[in-house]
Amino acid sequence: MSNKVPLLIDPSLSLKGETARKCLIFLNQMASWEKSNKLRQRNLKDSYLKSREASAKILCANLIQFWKRDPKGTFGILRSKTWYANNRVELGPYVTQKSMIGFLEFLIERNLVEKVSDGRKHPDAKKGIPTQIRAKQGLIDFLLQGDVSPFDVENTYPQIVLKSDKRSGKEIIAYEETDSIKAMDSRITDTNKVLLSH
Repeated sequence: MSNKVPLLIDPSLSLKGETARKCLIFLNQMASWEKSNKLRQRNLKDSYLKSREASAKILCANLIQFWKRDPKGTFGILRSKTWYANNRVELGPYVTQKSMIGFLEFLIERNLVEKVSDGRKHPDAKKGIPTQIRAKQGLIDFLLQGDVSPFDVENTYPQIVLKSDKRSGKEIIAYEETDSIKAMDSRITDTNKVLLSH
């Protein structure tokens, strides 16, 4: 019997370019679906729209990458709200449990993602056992059709978030774009291109 720990979603993956635009089409469909089924009474706040977009890009990027490695392989999504709160540094300021699970459930409802096994609480683990998922062919075909760059899936590293007083909430501190940081970013991008091409 294998004691192999199931792979979790990689929060550093995201999308850009044409693939990101196609991913966001699903968010528009999700909003229309919620409206037609009267699942949402009010318009979404800007902060939640950002949360949905960031979560959708991470989820779709992972579905693409895991599909490329093994179309039958799965990876895990944790449903624990505390896990998302405790991993804010890796996830960035916008990704939340509600936005991630909401988008996942929409993709499952549309038969674009397969839920292989349900997540559940585990007596010996604080975070539980993740829900195992994998992409379906239709999702991959849509996201990767046409003039899509193989480098649209990118590794991102979230900005630093510092807690401030209750009045102003959280503040995002951007890095100063110096020549050395631009050079380092360029080298990281080149390294990622080489790794993704193998």
